[in-house]
Amino acid sequence: MRTFLASPTAEQGDGTHHLGFHLAPPAAYATAPAPGGSNTFGLGVSVDLSGQLPPIGNQGSQGSCVAWATSYYYKTWSEKQEHAAWSLTSTQDQFSPSFVYNQINGGADNGSSFTGAFNLLQTKGDVDIAEFPYNQGNWTNQPSAAQLEAAKAYRIPSGWYSFWNQSSDGPFSAPNSLDNAKAWLASGKMLVMGIPVYDDFPNYGGNPKSAYYDYNGSAAMAGGHGVCIVGYDDNANPGGADADHKGGFKMVNSWGSSWNNNGFVYLSYDFVKRYVWEAWTMGDNSPDTPSISSLSAGSGGVGTTVLINGKNFGALRRNAKVTFNGTAATDVSFTDAKVTAKVPAGATTGSVKVYDWEGTASNGVTFTVSGSPLSTPSVSSASPATGENTGAVALSVLGSAFVSGCQVTLARTGSATIGATGESFVSSGRVDCSVDLTGAAPGAWDVVVTNPDTGSGRLAGGFGVTAPAGSGDSYEPNDTIADAFGPLQAGVTYSSYVWSSGDQDYYRLSVPAGCASLTANLTSVPAGCDYDLYVYNSAGAQVGSSTNADSADEKVSLSAPGAGTFYLKVDPYSGSSVADAYSIGFTTTAAASVPTITTISPGSGLLGSQVTIKGRNLGASRGSSSVTFRSTAVAASGYISWSDTQIVCRVPTGAWGKTTVNVTTGSGKSNAVYYQVVPKITSFTPASIQVGRYLTIIGQGFGQRSGTAPCVYFGSTRVSSYGAWKDTSIVVKVPGVKGRVSVTVKTAGGSSSKYITVF
Repeated sequence: MRTFLASPTAEQGDGTHHLGFHLAPPAAYATAPAPGGSNTFGLGVSVDLSGQLPPIGNQGSQGSCVAWATSYYYKTWSEKQEHAAWSLTSTQDQFSPSFVYNQINGGADNGSSFTGAFNLLQTKGDVDIAEFPYNQGNWTNQPSAAQLEAAKAYRIPSGWYSFWNQSSDGPFSAPNSLDNAKAWLASGKMLVMGIPVYDDFPNYGGNPKSAYYDYNGSAAMAGGHGVCIVGYDDNANPGGADADHKGGFKMVNSWGSSWNNNGFVYLSYDFVKRYVWEAWTMGDNSPDTPSISSLSAGSGGVGTTVLINGKNFGALRRNAKVTFNGTAATDVSFTDAKVTAKVPAGATTGSVKVYDWEGTASNGVTFTVSGSPLSTPSVSSASPATGENTGAVALSVLGSAFVSGCQVTLARTGSATIGATGESFVSSGRVDCSVDLTGAAPGAWDVVVTNPDTGSGRLAGGFGVTAPAGSGDSYEPNDTIADAFGPLQAGVTYSSYVWSSGDQDYYRLSVPAGCASLTANLTSVPAGCDYDLYVYNSAGAQVGSSTNADSADEKVSLSAPGAGTFYLKVDPYSGSSVADAYSIGFTTTAAASVPTITTISPGSGLLGSQVTIKGRNLGASRGSSSVTFRSTAVAASGYISWSDTQIVCRVPTGAWGKTTVNVTTGSGKSNAVYYQVVPKITSFTPASIQVGRYLTIIGQGFGQRSGTAPCVYFGSTRVSSYGAWKDTSIVVKVPGVKGRVSVTVKTAGGSSSKYITVF
């Protein structure tokens, strides 16, 4: 029987539906334990796990059924359980039958065994179809070194098990026990089976389609088939004579969606008990996200090569990258367990992270960039904005450029600094912590975030310490402009008390440039009291007021107030209360926001290369907005996409060297970021040349020559005599270097080399 299954005849099936299953080599295979240590009693009537399968596949005229069952169906299904966002219809998220089959078929299209597939998945892993496409006409193509690295993140553990493993043809005198196989399905795990295909199989060899298959006991064997089992139903065939002829296992096939019942059939319990040779299950290594264990160095300057050790890095493909505190490295090499990267220009001290092919980030490991400026975090707000001085307060500090390991403090002139505890680095824009305010002086405190490299950011008056209700005015002393509490934060409501008829409370706030309007609000005035609201500019001149009667709310609105310091005064027209607090706050509206670039990726490339510019306030659509590389604007045809946070375009002709990139919208011109335009030599005129003659170098991105740069080398000899230098051509006098010589054009954006014969 083994010889028969390994023959091309058995693999060819009926000529339309190919087979290819081989029996497992004789060995003492581990038997599948009960799932999770459970027993097999009380199983449900039916289980169906097919809802998270990829679309029905078709092995075509190839004997790769085992690989389709294990890689395409089982492995894709397993990874979907871990990666909920993966798309079952995307070839990037479907695992490749060819990657498995081509490595285990011995170089011939005569089929394979489940044990061969499991051993390969355990030792080498798997890759997706987009990376290693399926080709029914090519069963010998082997994966590249990079593809083998990409596969390692998706290896399976050693625990793959057999439910039964028969070495002879049925009917078996001791039937296969189905209880444990059903229990695994009921626990949410799939199976694969090696089944005999007889000439009465549904929709095979001219047979009619049938949703349920029960071997007739006399049809001849055609060959063996590897299939995936995705469920069972004790009542799949209600008219059956007994339980074994009513129930069945749900099988998904690899003969295309037009086969039988949209690619599925139920195999009767009787057929599985008495005739199916093998049944297996396998596990999944989880999680498979990238993880850094160590760096070869904890510090270094720009250009330093750093070895990053860890696991599940995969290969350098798609969205894979390395960042140094958010700046992407451009000189990178990947293996699944080791990545090397050079510290890129512009990198600052902070976390090194490795991103895998789907853009999932690893843990961060701190790396100090020597010779670089200190990181400069910015603190924008604290939540909550106030806290009573009676105990600890959980605080979230928001801002930008925070680094893992940063520390939070509260500072106030004349008071001891309050150090936070339990800092939890959530992201570069948020740190959670706890501050003990017991006995702290009421009033405004600065919020300070300090990164591990001592770079520091401060929000003046960003947090208010208050006294408990009934203890008097929360922000005293603030009875004059000179003692005003603040600065208040826009959008934050503050509460305090007027404790006597002579008490006046002043608050300070800062209005940013480009402010279109300022609105101050006084609310929750205690019953029986009448408080009024006044607004003063930085010179102390009154610029607005609201004096509604009784305890009505007060509101002052200023149009185009101008940037600078303003003051709010709460004045008691009548009444006071140390038990009931009033609320005060302000909001601003901004004029149109100026665009800002945060990153450009990659940081270098040829003319026409695609670049991604990320930032904010870039505009929902391009309209009349533009991107320029120094003074060269991107042509209309050079834009690929445009959104408020991301622009994708191509480097325009005319850009060269280390150039600045800007985005200009109706709101203004953005900050500039650098991009290096790499030159490219395409040809020479003439194609070979004599020493001392003039050579024309043709290409792109050469730029303009000023002084001694850019320049041209013949081997290691720098050219001293130039003719015309243009962006697309350079005329040089050939120096005294003969033979096959490498000609190199060097600009601020990089270099390009091409060989020429000099005689």
